[in-house]
Amino acid sequence: MSRWALWTFLVAPVVAMPHFDINLDLPPRQRWLEVTKYYRQEILTMMDTWEAMLQATLQPAEKADWLRYGTDNSEEYQEELLGIYEGLGTNLSFSLDTLNLFNILYEMGSPTLTQACSGLLAADVNGKVIHGRNMDYQFLFKMPDETIKDWPDVTFEAYFWKGGRRIFMGIQWPIYIGVHTAMRFNGWSFEQNTRLGMNDPQLNLESAKGGGKPYGFLVRKLMETTPDFETALSKINATSFLAPQYFILAGAKPFEGAVISMDRFSAQNLSATPPVRRFSDSAGPWFLLQTNDDANKFPLDHRRPMTATILAMHGQQDVSINFVWDWRRNRRWNLWQLWK
Repeated sequence: MSRWALWTFLVAPVVAMPHFDINLDLPPRQRWLEVTKYYRQEILTMMDTWEAMLQATLQPAEKADWLRYGTDNSEEYQEELLGIYEGLGTNLSFSLDTLNLFNILYEMGSPTLTQACSGLLAADVNGKVIHGRNMDYQFLFKMPDETIKDWPDVTFEAYFWKGGRRIFMGIQWPIYIGVHTAMRFNGWSFEQNTRLGMNDPQLNLESAKGGGKPYGFLVRKLMETTPDFETALSKINATSFLAPQYFILAGAKPFEGAVISMDRFSAQNLSATPPVRRFSDSAGPWFLLQTNDDANKFPLDHRRPMTATILAMHGQQDVSINFVWDWRRNRRWNLWQLWK
């Protein structure tokens, strides 16, 4: 039996998520109609909120530049978004441009918090790598009934099919058609993390004008077409992305796991950027932790040193799915509670 990798998506509180099948053999405009119908009211409110944010922060010329240089202009991408937009009905208070810009939410500078997501790769004694991640920032929007909703209220599992076969699954939000958290079956898993202190939207826009790419849809296409960890790692590390960020990957073979610190234009473009960190068979560390700061620099918050201290109290023989799950769920692993 081949080794396998598992990721878990953790939110608080932990709730059952809806799941949808995305058939890549359908015309692009039809692929997200079920999701759009299910979340229609939430989408309308989210986009009203997002449009208000755009109007408050962007000048018309800057918005035009983001649309021209920063978004994915491939026909498939644009057709999928158009299908979602048409599926919402008529007389909408926002344009298709609003959906386009929502798909580069990260590249435009979100989140702006002092803490964001974190990821953990842990290898057991046989080399099986377990991938855990959490999502630690907000996108609050007020529904017509005055209730306040956030990411957990619109988070769902998407199973992507092609040729009658499930290719990969992603943890998705409505409207966002790229991937930030995904796993190709019998292949590799992926997580994107914020690189705090470096994700300057103005510099990102200049990077886009120079040919830098947004990550979400590009990585989704890799999920569709790239079957193994090593090839995915090589392709991602060789891609020119428009924003600095972290990518965490795990694979199906023993000790396949890596953390990429991505600079604008190319990986490890800056001399102070950490090199790719990865497992190396039975030698070296048994876990790789990535919060929102560079691993070779002084931590920006308590999470990295405190988690490393707690993990150091354990050994590789302790690694299991439950072990990684407890990293986020249980109070003894809840570092924010410990810090308070």
